[in-house]
Order: sequence, then structure tokens, then C-alpha cells
Amino acid sequence: MIADRYADSTLAYQGAGRGLPISALQWLHTQACMEVWPDLTFLLELPRPTAEDRQRSQQLPLDRFETAADVFHNAVQQGFVELAAADPGRVVRIDASRPPAVVLTEIRAVALRRLAEHHATAPGAGGGPR
Repeated sequence: MIADRYADSTLAYQGAGRGLPISALQWLHTQACMEVWPDLTFLLELPRPTAEDRQRSQQLPLDRFETAADVFHNAVQQGFVELAAADPGRVVRIDASRPPAVVLTEIRAVALRRLAEHHATAPGAGGGPR
């Protein structure tokens, strides 16, 4: 499954950003999703002024998160940074201030490498049809 938001976003936005207890959010996720956690999360790091400039230049509509106060955005960012520090093998930090094509190329390379590693270590891996 590929998702643009999942458990890590919940922990960062509702936990770090809104102040809900992280342990309660983790428990709820476990109950609802049966221990299905992301294998890989990309943390796209982009200074807020750059993100705002990109939104304005593309005339993208703003949602309630994007119009929230700076203190909320700073807390969410810190939440994501803490998740990445706690699990650097799973959370890959990407410098998103570069041109989108460069960012996409890096994400694609990391994802393909991880898929190849997973395939190589999966039971029954060894090539050939199954």
C-alpha cells in the first residue's frame, strides 16, 4: 500500500501539533490497523516560506492545516524530526527544497532500492516464477 498520509502523520499532526498523547494515538492505531505500520516513510523537508511560495505560485487552495499558526507547524515539524530520529532506517529525510524532478528522482531511487532489498530477503526469494 502507498499512502500520502498514514500513522506517522497522525503522530506528528495530532500528537506533536495538537498535543494529544502519542501513546494513546499509537494504541488507537494498533487497535484500528492491527499492527500495520509503514515500512518506509519519506519526510519531505521544506522550509515553510518556500512551501508557501510554491503554493502561491501554483495557486493551490489552502486547507485548515496550511492556514494554522506557525507554532502548530513548528510542533508538527519537530514531531516528524523526532520520528525520523527514533527510526532512521524507516524514515528517510528528503531535502524537498530542490527542484521537484530531483526530489522525485531521489524518492524513486530509495523506494526501488528498498523494494529490491525486501524482495531479496522475502521468503521464497531466489528468482523465477512462484
